Amino acid sequence: MTQLKTIVVVGGSYAGTYLIDRLAPQVHKTHQIVLIQKNSHMHHIFAFPRISVVQGFEQKAFVPYTNAFHAAPAQSTTIIQGIVKTIMADCVVLEDGQDIPYEYLVVATGTGRPPLALTSKLDEMQTRRVLQQRIKEANDVVVVGGGAYGLQLAFDAKELYPTKNVTLIHSTIQLMPRFHPRLHEIVTSRATALGIRLIFAVIRHQITRSRKSGRVSEGRRQVVDQGYRSR
Repeated sequence: MTQLKTIVVVGGSYAGTYLIDRLAPQVHKTHQIVLIQKNSHMHHIFAFPRISVVQGFEQKAFVPYTNAFHAAPAQSTTIIQGIVKTIMADCVVLEDGQDIPYEYLVVATGTGRPPLALTSKLDEMQTRRVLQQRIKEANDVVVVGGGAYGLQLAFDAKELYPTKNVTLIHSTIQLMPRFHPRLHEIVTSRATALGIRLIFAVIRHQITRSRKSGRVSEGRRQVVDQGYRSR
């Protein structure tokens, strides 16, 4: 029997898992697919702003890889939890020293988010619970970044805690700048209706937990109980 060749996929989020589920049925007779994923669970990152504010369902944002590939034939895929340290011409080397040869390599590591070096579901859930509690106890909440992530976080905080002072600082004159300018008008109107303070300026000095304040480019100082930088 001819030995199967290997396709290595690095990254098991939306793109990586979708690719494997579509590719495995077509190549399983000639290739096995190995998914290398640093996290124990798939992170449903679209829910992260909400579970950073709202308590009680953070566990639902972490999806197990058990039966993740519904269309893939049995035993056509293997999942390895690990971090790729080096990519060679014919193999990848993991942090633990294991090398995995490949004929084809797919890099689907995705985009960035606030840098938390956590890989387990329990650690991530605990981080979200800490954020939830800090926001709950704060009087003043500042979110830096007016993209979809930051806006969702600010809206959820203000809707759940309408008496809190919520401020969103954005470095350009358009919120959600990757989208049509009309969307800026819609979200600005909604933010104003909720009572969210909008500042269009660049932070000149980092807001730190010890100082609890920072200065924006126009000279105003913003004092916070809880700050959050989105991406």
